[in-house]
Amino acid sequence: MELERNCMLYIYSSRGDAPSTAELQKKIESPNEATKAEGMQDLIIGMTQGEAYTRLLMTVIRYAMPSKDKRVKKLTQLYLEIVGKCRPDGSLKEEMILVCNALRNDLMSPNEYVRGSTLRLLSKIRQFKVLEPLVEAILQNLTHRHSYVRRNAVMCVYSIVKNFGLDAIPAAIDQIEQMLLSEGDLTTKRNAFLVLVHCASKRAIQFILQQRSEDGTGGLGFLLSSGDLFQLALLELLRKVCRQKQQQKAGLLRLIVSILPNTLPSVAYEGACSLLALSRAPVSLKAAAGAFASLLCGNSDNNVKLIVLDRLQECVQRASRRTMEEFVIDLLRGLQTPSLEVRRKILDLVLQIVGKNSVEQLLNVLKRELLRTAEPEQLTVPRTMEYRRLLIKAVHSCCTRFPEAAASVVNVLIDFLGDPDVTTATEVAVVVRELVATCVHLRSRIISRVVDAFPDLAHARVLRVSLWMLGEFCEDSELLDSFLTAVYAACSPLPFTSGDSGGAEGEQRSGCQPKLKMTTRTVVLEDGTYGTEDVYESVNEKGDSSAKAGKTALRKFILGGDFLLASTVAVTCAKLILKTSDEVHAQLVEEFERHREAVQEKAGRRTLTGDAQARETLLERQELEGKVAPVKLRASTEQKTRVLYLVACLLKFLRLSSSGAGAHSDAAIRVCQSLRALCGLMTGLEKEKAFVRHWVHHGRFALERVLALGPVSDDPFTWNLKDAEDEKTVSAPDDLAFFRQLRPDRQSLMVASEGVAAVGEDSLEEDEIYYSACAGLARGAELEEVDETEADLQLTVGGAGGTSPSLFGGNAKDDAALFQQRLAKVQPITGQADPLYVEAFLQVNQFDLLVEMLVVNRTQDSLQNVTVELSTHGDLKLVERPAPVSLAPGQQAVLHAPIKVRSTEAGIILGYVTFSRRGSSDKECLVLNELHIDVLDYIERRWTCELAFRSMWAEFEWENKIHVNTSFTDVSEFLEHLMKMTNLTVVGFRPPASVMRRLKFSAACAGLDEAERAAGDGEEDEDRYLQSVRKIPTLRKLSESSSFFAVNLYSRSIFGEDALVNVSIEKLPGGKLAGSIRIRSRTQGIALSLGDRITVVQRGLTK
Repeated sequence: MELERNCMLYIYSSRGDAPSTAELQKKIESPNEATKAEGMQDLIIGMTQGEAYTRLLMTVIRYAMPSKDKRVKKLTQLYLEIVGKCRPDGSLKEEMILVCNALRNDLMSPNEYVRGSTLRLLSKIRQFKVLEPLVEAILQNLTHRHSYVRRNAVMCVYSIVKNFGLDAIPAAIDQIEQMLLSEGDLTTKRNAFLVLVHCASKRAIQFILQQRSEDGTGGLGFLLSSGDLFQLALLELLRKVCRQKQQQKAGLLRLIVSILPNTLPSVAYEGACSLLALSRAPVSLKAAAGAFASLLCGNSDNNVKLIVLDRLQECVQRASRRTMEEFVIDLLRGLQTPSLEVRRKILDLVLQIVGKNSVEQLLNVLKRELLRTAEPEQLTVPRTMEYRRLLIKAVHSCCTRFPEAAASVVNVLIDFLGDPDVTTATEVAVVVRELVATCVHLRSRIISRVVDAFPDLAHARVLRVSLWMLGEFCEDSELLDSFLTAVYAACSPLPFTSGDSGGAEGEQRSGCQPKLKMTTRTVVLEDGTYGTEDVYESVNEKGDSSAKAGKTALRKFILGGDFLLASTVAVTCAKLILKTSDEVHAQLVEEFERHREAVQEKAGRRTLTGDAQARETLLERQELEGKVAPVKLRASTEQKTRVLYLVACLLKFLRLSSSGAGAHSDAAIRVCQSLRALCGLMTGLEKEKAFVRHWVHHGRFALERVLALGPVSDDPFTWNLKDAEDEKTVSAPDDLAFFRQLRPDRQSLMVASEGVAAVGEDSLEEDEIYYSACAGLARGAELEEVDETEADLQLTVGGAGGTSPSLFGGNAKDDAALFQQRLAKVQPITGQADPLYVEAFLQVNQFDLLVEMLVVNRTQDSLQNVTVELSTHGDLKLVERPAPVSLAPGQQAVLHAPIKVRSTEAGIILGYVTFSRRGSSDKECLVLNELHIDVLDYIERRWTCELAFRSMWAEFEWENKIHVNTSFTDVSEFLEHLMKMTNLTVVGFRPPASVMRRLKFSAACAGLDEAERAAGDGEEDEDRYLQSVRKIPTLRKLSESSSFFAVNLYSRSIFGEDALVNVSIEKLPGGKLAGSIRIRSRTQGIALSLGDRITVVQRGLTK
């Protein structure tokens, strides 16, 4: 049966054989209504499964259609929907005259539900000869007293006009419009208005304008009282008219803006999306953003929140920061949701639109949320620690951009230095260090709080950052005394002994047997009852448990083997004591004045339109103001003696320790240098003074250079912000200005661009092409696309000559490149000498994979029932099998097989093709070659920061280790080749702004051709990104001057699977590279698949 004459219904039947015509006829003719209904049900099921039952039509008309039973009546209407109404020659069956008469009677039935269901049936009939005698009865139902009948009558009229044109019912539009003026039912009014929207949009606009003129509120009262269904239909009309008639666009957009605040969520969302799609005016974008913000706070469904946040992101990208800044507080109300993904997107949006006027409010909210995460009841809530890290990153971003507003959050941040989560505490330490360096007015306050919080610090890295910060920026003698006292107390008792580091084990090594104490505790036995058991614990001489012995975190880490922390303690204490010397202070002042003069000279060379990267930092401006001049410190003789004794104890411990390299370790050498500096200060040796001069002076300026490498240590929260800030200066003051309204015609534009050299970056829009042509920079091929109407005409008629539009909508050069990309992916899966030649092309479209197969008959015989059977291995699912085809000699056909991809895992497509020759009953079979799914098609370039990388590295369980075995001898070339062939990116390095714009455009592409073209255009951006990676100072220095090289890489699949890669390489004396590549992920599939890809790629075989 034809598809268009059947309803889309399939019902499974448990019966093995279909009932015969006689059996069904007997049931339908039965006077029992239940038996008759059973017969009609079996008849419908059999017809939907392919049975004809052509002789039962008259039986149904005689016995089933006159029935008054509701179930039989409904089954009869289903039967009429699927039964064939025409003969094979297309003429109407004679029985349909009786059907029309029965349907007419149902349309005039006193039961309104019979009328309504009959009208719904007529809406699905596509034979006008059946509908033509019923038109008058259908129109009469437009004025029926019951809204259910009127509602279905309107939709029936719409179906007839849509399928057969207005000539089928000439008076339909007039009656629908008249009905719309007097209709009271909201659903019926919406249906009637929808008919006008699709069949007579001018009448619909006139109706809206008439209501606006008659209503004293400008039409707003009528619209608000019309219901959400009518308003949705109105929005559909407004979108349609705004695109067709630009002269009415402004007034219609104001109408959309006026109905947004007082409507239901569905209407508000559609209206905001309409404004976003139709206008870029600030008023429209502000109204759309306000509606989205209300939806964000008013819905509890996280899926709705995520969709609304995506729309808000579009508003942020199109509107200016000043336009969106007023919605900061509205968006922050959405942080009350427990979803971490929603919170992350909200913070990302807020950080993009926050300004000087709203940063105080933002920081207050973030401070309140931080304090709330520290409450005891919040510690049991899942993912609270991750949310806290998000808040700290947001505070970091705000303090970096607006240092003057950091005073309100300093105390809260320092309270989290002792957080039990190491990632959170480390992030806070980095933020505090940056604030100390840039915010001079907060420096003494921060240092004082850090000194107070020093005994509570519980992580080695936080201790190192805090020690360095205090050693560099402590500028108060009282704070100096408090800090040195706290450090000495944290390291006590001195000296350090090997027995202290091992607890009971150290006592055993020293020959002393630890004392044991027996304690009794309650335990739960296997059967669920309670019992007691005796355990022995080692105690010290004072009777305390060894595990509970009083030991500070600083001492515990030093005794545990953290020699880097030990050297940091020695260097910090020595540096502070050295600053108390008059000679060292004089050297610091001299060095500072020299650096200040250099900053002034560099600032004087800057121009008004200088490079964004040459913008002076806040630290330089403060130095120009003379606010960070070195301060003379004072320390007592007792403190100096204590520091000397502490450093000496540290040196002795490091030299005698068995877990390190002894006296030759880096930490021991550094501690020894600290001891020599202190001794040189006290003895006054000139040899030691030169060493002190170089050692003390350059710490603060080294931090300045670290902060200048913002992209390397930045986080994704601020990448979009920096892109926006870097692109503020889009043109110089003397650049050419152009006006769209004064643009010349195409002929003048072509003359103006003759003889111009080609430049080629990205494809330009119409205004950009005109601008480039006027500036003498446009390409000839690009100028051909200025007249869009002519381009569309040439595309329609297939115009030739010149640079006519291509088959894919671009120029011939782009088509050639796109064709070459596709041709390179074609894989033959049968041999050239086989009867059937089959080649396959894999098209990737997000989560779907389309196998496009070209099948060619290479024989001189006709091949019948050519069937390609495919099977998948891995996390793939075949959605639909290719349909069988018949091929004449030399004929070819294209078959398609859609496959659903569930995860980033290496998959294989297997199969065979069967066929039979004409005149032969035997089937022949060909086994197809395997098709391997390239995992690179599902891995996208994504960027992450170092802290997020470390957190995921510690969390992920699956690891795949690959040994480096490559022919490359240069580390930078090997890294570039690896990143290019695996879509990996360097962790912590922000991509160029052009790359981010290209990625956003590629993600927005709906079609396959557009996505492939965007990917092709992005090759230049990819090369630009790889070139920028070569310029990273740390990587460049490592590759040029070190025999060891390590870098962290990151990527993410389209399924949201994160892939972490650590590359560790050693340069062997012969020039060969050795080492390992470790891959970690949350799931096993992407770790193994990416590892297989890297194994092939590292040899340089994949190009």
